[in-house]
Amino acid sequence: NVIVYNMHQKEGGLVTSFMCNIIQAEESCRHLQNHLLDGIPDTVNRSVNLEHDILAVHAYEKGYVKKTLSRQEVVAAVANFIKENPGKKFSKKCDSRVVHQIGKWLIDSEKAILADTWTKESEAHLNQILTSYISKGFLCDIDFEATLRDEDWIKFFLSLGSDGLDQGPRSHGGLSTSALASTRRKRRRNP
Repeated sequence: NVIVYNMHQKEGGLVTSFMCNIIQAEESCRHLQNHLLDGIPDTVNRSVNLEHDILAVHAYEKGYVKKTLSRQEVVAAVANFIKENPGKKFSKKCDSRVVHQIGKWLIDSEKAILADTWTKESEAHLNQILTSYISKGFLCDIDFEATLRDEDWIKFFLSLGSDGLDQGPRSHGGLSTSALASTRRKRRRNP
């Protein structure tokens, strides 16, 4: 069976609507609906954040990360740093040609799928969604050069793996490295 699913419905969110209406997974549906009632948004991307990994690799290549640290340790520390410093954002850059191509592909594919019900309002709504994604940086890449010129990021990466780190959570200039210490302890217990 093939089901055409409108990803742009207004009620709930994509994941909740899919679980409840398409595959009818009752337990998952109930769980997701309860999260929505608790104020937890359904729009959060629950996938692995590759930006943290890619930033860690760039920092390593620039010599900001000690060679004794594993990639996983640094990625976990980056995720923790972002969590503890919610105002700290990555510099972003958007390739207008790529964004334009994505927009064209999106409109063309929606027109093809929804040919019988496609209207100018449908296109305007889709363009509105695309514009909101662009303004939030969803279709952009991290500007690694700009991010790694930021003093806070440089201090953060250089502080990872400092002496005494394995003795518990520690902070360097307000930048916690507790995620790194926790990851190292787990690795020692589970070789």
